[in-house]
Amino acid sequence: MSAPSYSGTNTHLEIESLTMDTNVSDTRDIHLESYLLVFALVFLYYDHFITIDREIKVVWARPKNRSAHLFLANRYFLFSVNIVVVLFEFMPFKFLKRFGVFSTISRFLK
Repeated sequence: MSAPSYSGTNTHLEIESLTMDTNVSDTRDIHLESYLLVFALVFLYYDHFITIDREIKVVWARPKNRSAHLFLANRYFLFSVNIVVVLFEFMPFKFLKRFGVFSTISRFLK
């Protein structure tokens, strides 16, 4: 069997159909990524909400030691970073630029 040859004579409709299929697939992937991000954040914030009473009893009401500081840094660092992730994912670029989000982040990283 010989390999199929490419004649280079695709019609405009065939190319347009291929481009539309790719755009639909890309859009579907973007929506899926956004839905998964929201699911993960809802799960994280739900966990914070249902365990806050135990956290207050076990961590906040006792004298602080190294493990308590590491626990709090880990727990609330992720909490705050995910707020920034949501801002970048769902806010329009013009909105973020207007409030100086990018300049604040670049100053923080220097």
